[in-house]
Amino acid sequence: MMQNQTSHIGPRQVAVALLLAVTFSVPMYLYVKKMPVKAPARPIPHANLRITTFNTEYWHTSERELVDAVHYQDMDVVLFQEHLAKHGAQWGPTNRIAELKAVLKDRVVDSEGEVVTVSKWPIVYRRAYSDGHPDGQVLRTDLNVDGRVVSVYNMHLPVHMHMELLSNPLTFYRDLKANAERRERTLKIVIDDISSNRNPIVVGGDFNSSYAMNGADWFRTHLSDAYAAAHCERPGDTFTMNKIMSWRIDYIYVSKQLTPAGYCTETRDDISDHRAVLASINFNPSLFAPFTLSQKTK
Repeated sequence: MMQNQTSHIGPRQVAVALLLAVTFSVPMYLYVKKMPVKAPARPIPHANLRITTFNTEYWHTSERELVDAVHYQDMDVVLFQEHLAKHGAQWGPTNRIAELKAVLKDRVVDSEGEVVTVSKWPIVYRRAYSDGHPDGQVLRTDLNVDGRVVSVYNMHLPVHMHMELLSNPLTFYRDLKANAERRERTLKIVIDDISSNRNPIVVGGDFNSSYAMNGADWFRTHLSDAYAAAHCERPGDTFTMNKIMSWRIDYIYVSKQLTPAGYCTETRDDISDHRAVLASINFNPSLFAPFTLSQKTK
């Protein structure tokens, strides 16, 4: 005669269930809690500066298609990240900056590794940082904006982790640690440079950090986030995962000499898994000293 068997949930199963619940619920709580409150949607206004930043998810389109996608003719500055192409099994430079310059004959083009800055104004000073890795560069360009200097930082923070790290479990933690160290090193270099720079400052790019993480903390504290300005009627988030979850990881920040006037995004699913971010920015005349060519940039 068969006896009824009663399933028993022991302490180990309870502990595993709690661990799984915490693992998934805490990141989601931080994601929701630390997302900034969206401003009322309204048309983005005209301003003294119009700047776009866009992670192109590698350079897999033509130069003309790419620059037209971000409406560069309407922009004063365009910041691209992930200007990379695949060579065999490795990612590296596209070696197509000359072709990009040929398309943008009415603009100044400068690059450092995989970040590219396009400007309608002349560049009077540049400083770049690269640690030799294919991604994760920073390019500072000082622009002479109608007799005033503005320092523009185009930056791409190394990602914390990506699926390629999982291809070899034996080196997962080593690679994760290396990426974290690269992020900290890049952040320190940028923050040190900004802290000693007296010019009005714009920082734009892919931080690979949501507001639930610490990658953008210093910039949130010391600079103004363009996201706080009036929004156009488009999503504020900038990166989507299979159109299920999304985060804001691409930012445009400005120093006190500048005031964000508008914020907008442009969805280009045919090019990238990132949205392009557009900000309109006004000068704060009382804090914005005129620029002369004899003036030091720092």
